[in-house]
Amino acid sequence: MTLTYDGALRDVIRDRLAGHDRRIVDDPTKRHAAVAVVLVDSVLGEDRVDPAPVDDWIAGRPMPEAGLDGRMVDVSGGAAFFLCRRASRLSSHAAQWALPGGRLDPGETVVEAALRELHEEVGVELADSAVLGLLDDYPTRSGYVITPVVIWGGGRLDPLPSPDEVVAVYRVGLHQLLREDSPRFVSIPESPRPVVQIPLGNDLIHAPTGAVLLQLRWLCLEGAVTVSTSSNSRFSPGGEAAQGFRIRTRGYLAGHDADTPQRPAPPRPAFLCRPCGADVGTRCGGRDRVDLGVRRFRAE
Repeated sequence: MTLTYDGALRDVIRDRLAGHDRRIVDDPTKRHAAVAVVLVDSVLGEDRVDPAPVDDWIAGRPMPEAGLDGRMVDVSGGAAFFLCRRASRLSSHAAQWALPGGRLDPGETVVEAALRELHEEVGVELADSAVLGLLDDYPTRSGYVITPVVIWGGGRLDPLPSPDEVVAVYRVGLHQLLREDSPRFVSIPESPRPVVQIPLGNDLIHAPTGAVLLQLRWLCLEGAVTVSTSSNSRFSPGGEAAQGFRIRTRGYLAGHDADTPQRPAPPRPAFLCRPCGADVGTRCGGRDRVDLGVRRFRAE
C-alpha cells in the first residue's frame, strides 16, 4: 500500500527527526560527506520501464543474485524518495545505487552540501527551508562520515541528472522500504559484522545507502527510537570503526544481545539493566541501562 504524500506525512517525519537523539560521529581521520534524502510525490505504475538500459551500466558486472536482474521497475507510487544509479564511467562506486550527495566543501555545513550536491547531480534546487532534519552520522570503511539530510521536495519535482555522474534518477515509493523481505543482513569478507541489504525493485541496495534507508524506515516511517550504543550520542573513533551496520535489539529481548534485527516493540516506561537483566525503573548499579523497546544502530 502506498503512502500519501501530504502535509501530515511531512509533519510526522519532521517531528520524529526533531525528537531523535542523533548520533554524531566525531572522527578527524575521516572526511565528511552529506547525502540528500529527498521526499517527493510519484505515480503508481509510472516506472514500468527502467530508464537506464542494462548495457548502460552493467559493464560486465555480475547480477546481484539469482532471480534479480538489477533493474529498478514498479517501485513508484505515492510518497517516494529519489534514488540515483551512478554512472559506470566513474572511478569509484561506479554503477552503484546512491542518494545524491558528496564531500563537504571547505566551510560548508552538511545542509549546504546536501542541497548543493542535489542541484549538481540531479538538477533540483531547493531552499534550506525544505530540510526536515538529519539522520544519524554513518562512518564508512572507505574513510568518510556521511550525514543524511532529509528534505521535503514539495511535489513530484523534475530531475535533470548530470550525465557525468548519474545515469538515471528513480522515484522509489516509501512503501517499498516496508517490504516483508526487508531488511536483510549478510556476511561479507570485508566486515566482521553482518551488513545490511535493502531489497528494492529487482536489485539489492547495500550500505551505506541501504543503512540510511533502513533508518529512514525505522525512525521516520515506523517511529522507532534509534539511539547509539553509548549513553553519549557523540561517538569517538576509538570503538566505532565502520564495518557495516550492526543492529542491537535490547530491552524487549529481555537481556538478550542480538545481531538479528527485530521489529521494535512499543516503547515502555522502564529500563533494562544489562549486567543483571533486571527490568528496573532506576539503575541497579549496572552501567548499561537502556529504554525497553528501543532499536539501537551501531557501526562497527
